[in-house]
Amino acid sequence: MTNHPIKTVFLLVLLLVVFFSVDTNAQELQFQKYWIAFSDKNNTPYNIDAPEAFLSAKAIERRQKQNIDIVENDLPVDPNYIAQVENLGGEIIYPSKWFNGVVVRVTTDSILQLIQDLPFVVTSEAVARLGNTGSSSQKEEIEGEQFTVHKRSSISDDDDAVFYGTAFHQLQMLNGDYLHANGYTGKDMDIAIMDAGFTNANQMDLFSSLFENGQIKGRWNYVDNNDLIYGFNKHGTHVFSIVGGNLPSTYVGAAPDANYWLFRTEDGASESAIEEFNWIAAAERADEVGVDVINTSLGYSTFDAPFTSYSYEDMDGNTTYISQGADIAASKGILVVSSAGNQGNKQWKYITAPADADSVLTVGAVDSLMMYASFSSQGNTSDGQVKPDVTAQGYQTAYVGTGGSLKKGNGTSYSAPLITGLAACLWQANPDKTNMELIEIIRKSASQYNNPDELLGYGLPNFYRAMLLASDDPIVNFNPEMLAFAYPNPFDESVNVYYYASEDETIMLELYSLTGALIKQYEAEVRKENPYKFAFTEIANYTQGMYLIKVINSKEQKILKVLKG
Repeated sequence: MTNHPIKTVFLLVLLLVVFFSVDTNAQELQFQKYWIAFSDKNNTPYNIDAPEAFLSAKAIERRQKQNIDIVENDLPVDPNYIAQVENLGGEIIYPSKWFNGVVVRVTTDSILQLIQDLPFVVTSEAVARLGNTGSSSQKEEIEGEQFTVHKRSSISDDDDAVFYGTAFHQLQMLNGDYLHANGYTGKDMDIAIMDAGFTNANQMDLFSSLFENGQIKGRWNYVDNNDLIYGFNKHGTHVFSIVGGNLPSTYVGAAPDANYWLFRTEDGASESAIEEFNWIAAAERADEVGVDVINTSLGYSTFDAPFTSYSYEDMDGNTTYISQGADIAASKGILVVSSAGNQGNKQWKYITAPADADSVLTVGAVDSLMMYASFSSQGNTSDGQVKPDVTAQGYQTAYVGTGGSLKKGNGTSYSAPLITGLAACLWQANPDKTNMELIEIIRKSASQYNNPDELLGYGLPNFYRAMLLASDDPIVNFNPEMLAFAYPNPFDESVNVYYYASEDETIMLELYSLTGALIKQYEAEVRKENPYKFAFTEIANYTQGMYLIKVINSKEQKILKVLKG
């Protein structure tokens, strides 16, 4: 996890004698879990022309909406190959259709050798030691202290601040509350969260409405291969609270009305390559059930065995299994959001996998004043991609602890779910967009899109602006020095007034006939450095001719002449 020190996958080519550390005279293996890759799917009973046999209707619909073909890596692993491995004594943990193979538990050298000798087996790699234990000292939690929540936020005394509780500022600084105010709260969007456990999530008031409304669609523990997830680690609960929490006046997250799939892929007691495969298995499941957005506040570059660790040069988006898996998930139309990592002020310094994947939306961290948080892992990738893509508040981010207490903590694990939830809301509002179009829209909405750097990437997204970008509204090209303009002009039925706010304030907009009669008056609250659009529809029933629109702020006024044709 990016709240833990980073970890990596095994190097793909290592001498077997070094990798396994096996005494050739011994029967029991030091490593007992293996990735076994198969050569083909030639005899599979499944067919890409009948995807309903292995994909849900929602998964098929996602592909159809984005013009994505069903291809060979969508087909399940050949069940006959799996059966042959099992018959030789391999305990199947799970298959991977994207990589065409299985993760198995093997207890003796002779069983492993029999499996390796199968004609359709092309590689075998050790992915977990005996007992799957590791150094807990390698873990880190970057958290703050519990704090007192007052009835009203110290940031604002308006109704929104009361409704969102302690989550208000971190959402408002992204203009996420604008999405919610317009009815986009994630409804009917499916979000998968990959993490280390979700302690007490099923017992917290924060999530009670989600359980009552059937928004928890499924769960699985890929570490232990069962459905027990509501324990093990508090990190997943913290992440879940930021994206999905729903307790008005106390804490409301970024996508409170979305559906959720909760997957435990991370083993908090160890650092081993199997966690990469756990993530891939969960991503494949997320694809099959029709998930729209994946949140992964996990990152990998170093395992318990130092000689298996990756270097910065390997952060090229193509080397690690998890980055390959994240890109495949994206190729299926899923929007994958990844935390950048918490190594910015440490020796490693850089982002970690899968944050290096080119089709992933990677999120760094800033503080409440939108300044770079020093722990946030830096870019770019080793092959020159801009990373992180965007940032959100990851320093002193408000979240809810496993006991229901309100807390603040630090980490890109906490900035990523903010973007995950709001991206889901943006997609709800613009269902015709593809996942990659959404990523580009979010980038373009950000504060330094024209001048990205290795600390903040494209900067802090503005989801109000992202909505305008998604609709191709002319306001996105608005020159702030104009203050206001009217469009279309001339017009037939209604005319829009576009306004750029130089500060937080209340403005007035007034529509007059040419004789000076007041037709309509608006009072609007605007936010600093944001463009706004106001529609005058009342004029539709008026006669053709010239009209005047007066725009008034605290410092000046501007009169716009508009012509009804």
